[in-house]
Amino acid sequence: MFKSIPDLGDANANFNAAWQTIVKDAVNVSTAPQMQPSDNPEDWKVEMGSAPFEKDGAKGVAVLVTISGYGKMVNVLVLTNPKHTNKP
Repeated sequence: MFKSIPDLGDANANFNAAWQTIVKDAVNVSTAPQMQPSDNPEDWKVEMGSAPFEKDGAKGVAVLVTISGYGKMVNVLVLTNPKHTNKP
């Protein structure tokens, strides 16, 4: 989770700017984000997208959630690793 910053006036523009700075600085994404449908009837707007990445030989999925409202935006970045092991 990142500290809130001033928004760009549009939830989609906020997400795109955050994707370019936060996600692309953290990992090497291989495709454009796959966006999740958003239904934002009220004050806060939420945009979410994900894309596969590879970093230092590890593969995973980057998920970015951008929450916009009242002139601010907050970003949450989740990096997942699809390979998990269950060792006793």
